[in-house]
Amino acid sequence: MNIKKIAIAVLVMMLFTVSTYAAGVGVVNTDVLNFRSGPGTGYELLGQFVRGEMMQIVENVDSEWSKVDFNGRIGYVATKYLTVRQSNPTDRSYVDRSVSIEASGYSTASVLNFRSMPSTDSEVIAKLPMNTQFWVIENSGNGWFKVYYNNTAGYVSGEYVAMGQAPQDTGSGSAVVKFAEKYLGKPYAYGGNGPNSFDCSGFAKYVLGNFGVNLSRTSYSQVNEGYYVSKDNLQPGDLVFFKIGGSVSHVGIYVADGMMIHASSPGDYVKYDSITSGYYNNHYYTARRVL
Repeated sequence: MNIKKIAIAVLVMMLFTVSTYAAGVGVVNTDVLNFRSGPGTGYELLGQFVRGEMMQIVENVDSEWSKVDFNGRIGYVATKYLTVRQSNPTDRSYVDRSVSIEASGYSTASVLNFRSMPSTDSEVIAKLPMNTQFWVIENSGNGWFKVYYNNTAGYVSGEYVAMGQAPQDTGSGSAVVKFAEKYLGKPYAYGGNGPNSFDCSGFAKYVLGNFGVNLSRTSYSQVNEGYYVSKDNLQPGDLVFFKIGGSVSHVGIYVADGMMIHASSPGDYVKYDSITSGYYNNHYYTARRVL
């Protein structure tokens, strides 16, 4: 009888512990955290969080993944990149300080200063051309928006921010493709940085570098730059990534109509390939917009 009572007491304590944890708030403790449709890296990428964003923890699925609720949207994130805080689960104001994950914005000024602090006296990190896309993190007050651009958090004047997707035809992506096409037929060479030979990430870095975009050198680091775009919203100049053997290992530049241009593989050359059928469709992973 005593054993049964002890077992019931332990069960109640376990349930209380789980429900308490589920009521916690997770705060992102890494620069970029993937938000997926299921508990694993093979599931669809729904979007990304940036450092400091908060979400309600629904449950700890296992030692590696947590099910979370971000403004009513359910998904999964890697547990190790969340710092857990306890809060009243009915007090949504604590969680909702961050804007929705779909709250993207773009610049409407011909040149918009991207600053380190919400002040015209602060450092200019970059100058953003018109229609540059970024994630809006929060309205910081006094006319400033905190935004996330090119893997960096900073501030822009809210007067020159429009919410949503930038106009489709900015011309810059088409210019990138036209420039890349000059190198069709150039041989693939591992470690090749151009202009006479390239590997895949070297080609992307070389081409985008001519448009003021300073990419990192490898495909598995380039996949963290810019911001996520879905496959059905690709525009010319977007970077498209492919997973082979469980990790990102190839990158190309989207052209149009389901085609990319890329430095293919050893023994091959810079050429076009389809990403909507065949090998690259089967290994497609994600895309990033860096313009």
